[in-house]
Amino acid sequence: MNFPMRAYKEIWKYNYMVTLCGTRSKRIRRSATLKTLEEGAKKILEGEHQIIDAGPSLYLVPSRSTEGHREVRHYKGRWTCDCPYFASGHANCSHTCAVRMMLKMREVSGCAIRQNTYVEAPETACPKCDKREFHESTAYPTRFGETTVYRCDNPECGARFTFRPGFKKKWFSDAVITDVLVDAGSGHPPGRILERMEKNGVDVSDRTIRRWIKEYGKLTERFTATLPYDVGGEWATDEVHLKTHPKGSKSDHYLAAILDNKTDLIMSYEVTDNKPKYDATGLANAAIALTGRVPDLFIADKLPGYKKGFVNVIQSMNPAAIMIADAVINGVHLNNNKRERLNGELWDCLYRARGFGSLIPGLVRLTIIHHNFIHRGSRKDTPAEAAGIVVAGPDKLKTLIQNAALMPA
Repeated sequence: MNFPMRAYKEIWKYNYMVTLCGTRSKRIRRSATLKTLEEGAKKILEGEHQIIDAGPSLYLVPSRSTEGHREVRHYKGRWTCDCPYFASGHANCSHTCAVRMMLKMREVSGCAIRQNTYVEAPETACPKCDKREFHESTAYPTRFGETTVYRCDNPECGARFTFRPGFKKKWFSDAVITDVLVDAGSGHPPGRILERMEKNGVDVSDRTIRRWIKEYGKLTERFTATLPYDVGGEWATDEVHLKTHPKGSKSDHYLAAILDNKTDLIMSYEVTDNKPKYDATGLANAAIALTGRVPDLFIADKLPGYKKGFVNVIQSMNPAAIMIADAVINGVHLNNNKRERLNGELWDCLYRARGFGSLIPGLVRLTIIHHNFIHRGSRKDTPAEAAGIVVAGPDKLKTLIQNAALMPA
């Protein structure tokens, strides 16, 4: 019996499937099949193991029937899965439904869940009694402008003070110091910084720049380590060769760092002079301690040290976590482009580095702070802003230094 093509279209239009059995046509509602798949998808989402974002349009969905994961892909508007049910010719399966439900939940509630943390410039207060009741007493001129002196209105205090947290007793102005630090963090060598400062009428020495880099890199990192970062579950790690050796060392050094692929935030870093015997256990511990999260996917290269860090730390805390060595999984290439691009950025900033006075130099700290909180590049937001940390003020580095200086010891 020839079934009219128009009937096929009408039946499909009203959400039916047609099955021909001899001379009879049987109509079955597709909604019953979809309901079963949705129930299976809910069980996947409510299960012990989570869906892993393994790359652009690739998701690893835990399998309910076997151990391991199923690969769900989205290509040219079509969802595919490598499970037997989907391979038998069905348009959907519980794994594709689970991914679509997860993405819908993220779209509806993702923005409402995250609350940004705002880092404001501190208000002027008396350093002795911490009162914010004061008046301007006088102002004395300096080579870089005027410095205002305040008098506390508290009758029990009455102290005269200047409010320069982080820059107290500095001969140079706050703007000059932060300007030099931003240049150093963005990759300008001391010679170029000195030349620019000289054109602006600022006479600063190379030794002073090195001292600022070491002092303010350590001070600012102490504060940024206390902020609550909202990062994703896909982390990538790699190392970049440092052209300049630390003081007293003649061996090559490498900067290893962990990057969050969701926000481009550098979460932890280490400098090592022994690449073959490097152990990333401390690197992974530092990233988890900073963010309070254990990743679901860890991307690295073939360096054995990354495998050690993954097994010792990440896998012990999250047994369902997956590591991709050499960015390859089941023969399907997953690139590490974000981390490689970061390597280029760090190398540009550090290949002319000066003042390596210790194993973890202040310039590395300053460069990473510049990447996380100041540098936007092609991104809409800085990595810190993408992770929920918004630093107020036109001079973000100054705001960070002021808050770091006012932290309790």
